[in-house]
Amino acid sequence: MSSRPNASPQKRCLSELLGTYLLVLIGPGTVAAVSIAQDISPLEALLIIGFAFGATVALVILLLGRISGAHINPAVTLAHTVAGKTTLEMFLPYVSSQVLGGLLGAFTVKLIFSQFGVPSRPRHYETGQRCERSGLERCWRLQGLSC
Repeated sequence: MSSRPNASPQKRCLSELLGTYLLVLIGPGTVAAVSIAQDISPLEALLIIGFAFGATVALVILLLGRISGAHINPAVTLAHTVAGKTTLEMFLPYVSSQVLGGLLGAFTVKLIFSQFGVPSRPRHYETGQRCERSGLERCWRLQGLSC
């Protein structure tokens, strides 16, 4: 089993909820913060965002891994269940906790950054203007969008 046997199912689910909440709050929250920050190069933005995600995952694993296994992702929970490392009885509670944690994290990020007037899409997308030479055009093209 990927978690401590003496942790109650409620504690394990709460651990998954909190871990996923933190990942969604800090990861996309950093993306939103970097997008409104002035004078940050694309390379600096990538480094900041990558560090935020990596440090959050490491922190969640260190703090909550002993309780629930720190899956913080339904795909990981599915893989652990198929491999027999997590019981089938805990699959649905884990995934439900992760989805709820992700939704709460997303709503928190929206609540925090909505006061800054951050658009859901870049200005270039909405106005049809061409992207600057900052690499944004290449990024959008990789995602199948056009500037």
